[in-house]
Amino acid sequence: MKILLIAGSIRKDSYNRRLIKWAANSLETKGCEVRVADIGALPLMNEDLEVDGTRPAEVEAFRDDLKWAEGLVISTPEYNGSMPGVLKNAIDWGSRPPNLFASRVGVVMGATIGIWGTVQSQRDLNAVLHALNVLLIPSPFVRLARVSESFDAEGNLTDVIGLRNIDLLLDRLIDEGGRLLG
Repeated sequence: MKILLIAGSIRKDSYNRRLIKWAANSLETKGCEVRVADIGALPLMNEDLEVDGTRPAEVEAFRDDLKWAEGLVISTPEYNGSMPGVLKNAIDWGSRPPNLFASRVGVVMGATIGIWGTVQSQRDLNAVLHALNVLLIPSPFVRLARVSESFDAEGNLTDVIGLRNIDLLLDRLIDEGGRLLG
């Protein structure tokens, strides 16, 4: 299965980028082809940048990754009770006609330093992805709270329950994605 991974944070050493890196390695060991999108280079969504059917090169590269992908893994932090603007911006570029999120199988996970996990950002992200016809695998939930306590000094995820849930979520993505995509 071809899977595109997207971190909703563009900070170099963000916890969600760490989760995406871990998930990418895990998916590769499970036999999947993976790509990790760089959404930090995307300009702000602006229809004025679409001139004569062309878009900026960074946008076209992101859209090419979406065209390639059968599945999606998105890891989002929670900013002010919702998903980060940079993630919504990427989604807006990818959904411009034709909507390249449609009929992809996807999972959402997230990490935050707060105590509520990423419940609100995942709720909003799931609603947007649902509206774009992404076939979402809903569980197990991966909403890592107080994530600064979940990594060791080398940056490895040490949260046993979090690791188990991520592994189960990725297995479900592969299994159910294979069935849904036939």
